[in-house]
Amino acid sequence: MIVVLIRSFNRPEYLKDTLSSIEESQQCSPPDAQYVIYDDGSTDARTLQALDACARGGTFRVVRRARNAGCRQSYLDALAYLRAEWGGASHFAIMDNDVDVAPGWLGTLRRCYAAAENKWPGELILLSGFNPTNSHQDTQYDIQEDIHQRATVGAVCYFFSAACIPDMERGWRANEDWGVNDLFHNEPNHRMCGTNQSVVNHVGVQGLHSRPD
Repeated sequence: MIVVLIRSFNRPEYLKDTLSSIEESQQCSPPDAQYVIYDDGSTDARTLQALDACARGGTFRVVRRARNAGCRQSYLDALAYLRAEWGGASHFAIMDNDVDVAPGWLGTLRRCYAAAENKWPGELILLSGFNPTNSHQDTQYDIQEDIHQRATVGAVCYFFSAACIPDMERGWRANEDWGVNDLFHNEPNHRMCGTNQSVVNHVGVQGLHSRPD
């Protein structure tokens, strides 16, 4: 089972598109995938309406915080929620509420993650869902490879196993997404990597549209 957690706080214009792209991709997604919207105390009326609609639907489970805890704490709480409520899952994806996903995105991440585990056995793998043209670095990738060892800095989409969660929490406490990436890049028996498949586009960066096109 794969559990996908979408971190949410207001921004209804982005949330609607994110959820729509996930729903549109479901026919190509693994049948054992579960989807959770983890809302950090949204106050925007349109966001609350969207969350209500999702709670009544069958695709998404909605978890709501009574108060906003801020990005730093809510991310840690989301990881703790995954560990406590979904400990039986084989893999997780955690993402922001301002992305578009491509058809088959989750299957691609699962396949690339398995390839990374085969390539680096015994290591803890953290996979970024960014595609190369949408990364936050000027980095060249071998497009013949499914995975590369240099991934974008950013927590917009991570794919990982349950064994990674304690170290993700440790890295996030140190320096949020930079801390997580640094830990998985540099500590022994850890591996930060990314996929060359175009599976996740970051639409909203500080309110700006940031697709590669």
